[in-house]
Amino acid sequence: MRFENKSVIITGGGGKIGKAYAIGFAREGAKVALPDIASADHVVKAIRDMGGMAISMARDAQCEFGDIISVRRSNKHGRWMKGKRR
Repeated sequence: MRFENKSVIITGGGGKIGKAYAIGFAREGAKVALPDIASADHVVKAIRDMGGMAISMARDAQCEFGDIISVRRSNKHGRWMKGKRR
């Protein structure tokens, strides 16, 4: 698994292309965060059903600061994304 112990953020993860990338990264062992205006819960369910780890968050990807705060909050409270914080 090339992305084991790595975290990946895929904006627009609720769409068709985002879903394909999210599932691909999850198959390679990545923990996937999916900020999207629309719901990405169906993608999270698909990833969890195959044994992966994923979260979705209702965010506007145009607001970079909001996404950074969301991911850090997920890291702090969910404790599933481990890695360097910037």
